[in-house]
Amino acid sequence: MKRELNISCPVSTKRVDENTVRVIAFLVLFVSSISIVLNNYFISAFLVVDFLVRGFELGEYSLLRLSAKSISKLLGLKKKPIDAAPKFFAAKVGFVFTLIVLISQLFSFPVLGISTGVVLIVCAFLESFLGVCLGCYFYTILNKVFLNRFHNVGL
Repeated sequence: MKRELNISCPVSTKRVDENTVRVIAFLVLFVSSISIVLNNYFISAFLVVDFLVRGFELGEYSLLRLSAKSISKLLGLKKKPIDAAPKFFAAKVGFVFTLIVLISQLFSFPVLGISTGVVLIVCAFLESFLGVCLGCYFYTILNKVFLNRFHNVGL
């Protein structure tokens, strides 16, 4: 029997510029690749902090966001407002991934760090070049796992 995964995303009244988000994703792809190739935990720590501030709606302190806004303006990209909640959730997921990469680099677990970094890079590629945000897929799966768990225990 085939079961479909009905995708759901967090929703808010806040808006962000999709083009800026896609440029941020490109920068994440680029910086993450450098961090993985060089095995540089300073770069990973930078990404952890940047994802943290963006994930918790403090984007004005994000160097990647500020850079992306400048690049978008330089390229003459028109603003395209989209719902911010999925992007905040995706940034929180990115925070967890980069934190795993950083810890893996600090404690010499290269397979874990590289594989987690590759997942992050693939997600950033999909967002940047194809406009596909996997955050909604993660959100849907997490909701299904936790809602099913609580439902099964009678909560």
